[in-house]
Amino acid sequence: RQRGGAGVKGNRPFGNNRVTCWENLLDLCRSVYSTNNLLPAQIKLRLPQVFCLRYAGVIAKLTGYIKKENLIAGLIVAFFTFFIALLVSLGSEALVRVVNSVIVAIILLLIIICLGIFFDIIGTAATAANLPPFNARAAKKVFGAKQAVKIIRNNDLMANFCNDVIGDIAGTLSGAIGAGIIVSLSTRLAFIDLILGGAIMTSLIAALTVGGKAVGKGVAVNHANSIIFRVAVFLAWWEDITGIEVFKNRR
Repeated sequence: RQRGGAGVKGNRPFGNNRVTCWENLLDLCRSVYSTNNLLPAQIKLRLPQVFCLRYAGVIAKLTGYIKKENLIAGLIVAFFTFFIALLVSLGSEALVRVVNSVIVAIILLLIIICLGIFFDIIGTAATAANLPPFNARAAKKVFGAKQAVKIIRNNDLMANFCNDVIGDIAGTLSGAIGAGIIVSLSTRLAFIDLILGGAIMTSLIAALTVGGKAVGKGVAVNHANSIIFRVAVFLAWWEDITGIEVFKNRR
């Protein structure tokens, strides 16, 4: 309400009479919680365009982080992994058919699972290791320090090879050998169901692999430098014996 009085200056269209001014209340016939009703029609039409432009900018920003050499290296690794996995699958099937002893197959299965965990530790340690200590050792001409510097500087390739390539090969081999073990047991023992035994064997292999890698990652993070140095010493011996340089023409 507005009251005109002696203290009010200027024109008073209503004089000293009381004038009642009502506020515009919220229209409750529409949804109170819908923000779409509060937007003008032009903004509603532009919302899809705004979201598309925003997501296009995010995608362009993410693709800007991908370097050309990393993309080429990823394609090369994918190409060779296809043929390696194909050969390993055929070899695993032939190995399962040749090996008739269940005990030998179980020992071979455990060895393959341990190899997958071992290479996963190396790949994780390569990403967690610190470069400055190895630079200091390389300056002092310590045996293996040069290879350790190369491993850490190329930790993306090292982790991809150890964690992904070797991990997938070990998983394929362990699954094939586990299936062969169940088939061999089902033919010898009539009470073993093939489907149930296969499910139990798959779960057991997955539990051993995932549990072992979980323990191994903790060891790799806590002792990354020592693990990488031992791997680098082995690579140095390999290069001295064979003359084949690992990470050749790499930084």
